[in-house]
Amino acid sequence: MRKVGPLLMLVFLSAAITATNADAVDPTWTTKTAMPTSRGFVGGGVIGGTIYVCGGYNATTELSVVEAYIPATDTWMTKASLPYPMRLEGGGTINGTLYVAGGWAHFASTIFYDSLLAYDPSTNTWSQKARMPVARGAHGTIAVNGKLYVIGGQDGELTPPSSSVFEYDPALDTWTQKADKPTPVSDFGLAASNGMIYAIGGICGPCATTMEVYDPAGNTWSTKEGLPGARCYVDAVAVNGHIFALGGGGSYLITALEYSPTENIWTAISDMLVPGGEKLAAVVNGRIYTTGGQNATGTYTTALQEGVLNRLTSSTTLSRVPLLSGESYSVTMVVSNGLPNAVNGLAATLTFPSGSGCITNLSGPFPTGPLSISAGGTTVFTWSFQVSGPGSIGYIASASGTEVVTLNSVTAADSYSQVGTGLCGGQTPPPPPTDSEAAIYVYPHPLKCPGGNAVFRMEKSGIAKLRIVNMRGQVVKDISREVSASPMAKLFIDCNDVKNGAYLLNGELAYADGTRQTLKPYKFVVAGNR
Repeated sequence: MRKVGPLLMLVFLSAAITATNADAVDPTWTTKTAMPTSRGFVGGGVIGGTIYVCGGYNATTELSVVEAYIPATDTWMTKASLPYPMRLEGGGTINGTLYVAGGWAHFASTIFYDSLLAYDPSTNTWSQKARMPVARGAHGTIAVNGKLYVIGGQDGELTPPSSSVFEYDPALDTWTQKADKPTPVSDFGLAASNGMIYAIGGICGPCATTMEVYDPAGNTWSTKEGLPGARCYVDAVAVNGHIFALGGGGSYLITALEYSPTENIWTAISDMLVPGGEKLAAVVNGRIYTTGGQNATGTYTTALQEGVLNRLTSSTTLSRVPLLSGESYSVTMVVSNGLPNAVNGLAATLTFPSGSGCITNLSGPFPTGPLSISAGGTTVFTWSFQVSGPGSIGYIASASGTEVVTLNSVTAADSYSQVGTGLCGGQTPPPPPTDSEAAIYVYPHPLKCPGGNAVFRMEKSGIAKLRIVNMRGQVVKDISREVSASPMAKLFIDCNDVKNGAYLLNGELAYADGTRQTLKPYKFVVAGNR
């Protein structure tokens, strides 16, 4: 079972403003029961919700041991060993059979295998299938649409990486050569999503940043956005259309990246708990698992970690502002289920923490729940309330439910919450919108001595350069200060040396990354000055 920590979003109240949390794909990592045998450079795959880890290397010798992890019970079992020891082999599953292709016989030798072994979990036995056209090790192996693909790798210790691609048809027990990969590579990550195969990083002389995508239907390759930094020995998986590159790198990284095929961009996500490369990475019920591998000290590990994607997301909307005494308002919360399974028992709450004394007659949510959301579905909750007088408020809209996982009736909890703050009554200027030009305003208005604040949205940290200009176009005052990123950044305007009258406030925001935003001119009045 799992409880996803609350996801918080600050919502400043403005006229019909909506704050939306983007689709969350960042895993929360936890450790699970360690693998019995320490090793790296392994092969394997998933059969029916069980992860099989095959062969590998333990810093002394190649191994033939096969161990199976059952996520539903967090337990390991020993299975029938490989017919012979190997490392740097590849694996993929088709119709309940695990195929292990190629591999390196021994670190001190140049022998690479051309074998294809098939594991039948019902009999716990291995059998030999049609041999590959060439020997391979440190290659990528993956199953897509009932076929097994062997990509790149080496055919000997001292040979350069290959670009060849071979397809295995288990129905015919035959191999067919396919279009070469544009960049020859070994020790790379391989993932499949929506029928496409993503080849990530690897060794091509130095460690590579390339990502190339193979379309089996068209037998064609294309190049996509490369990694932000070179990674070899990288592990890769795909979950719900998102591609993950995990660890690897010449220095055995602990960092992880997520690639969005629709946007063609990479994003840094939460670090894993265990650094290293050449792990076995697998996905069961939408959860990521990595086990084994080697870290920068040369140690081979037994560690197993689970990455759970936080995918129950929402947006909240306040009907209008400012909040005025005696008026009625509503908060709407749209909850979306990005998990691969249905969420049952979904319920929502809206709370106003202490100090929100101006809220009365709170009712809702409507509907009352508990509700169910199918995988990829949405539901809407609404609350209504009245404002009794001036004061500050904050609200927390929360939704939680239980994800239903079909395997062995295992359940897991998910939750989501958002936070909003604002003022009841009085002047409550809206926050400036995001635009190619940044909006700015002065508050309070009219401005009286000793002064007030220029308020604007600071997208990133940098320097705010403000200028006060009179109606004749003469510069009256320059203000330049470092400002941290904030949706409502403030700079104090001292008006002691500014006469009564009308002025324009303009300038620019110079961000630390070198980008700039021009401030839209804002007309304001200074009154009550000497």
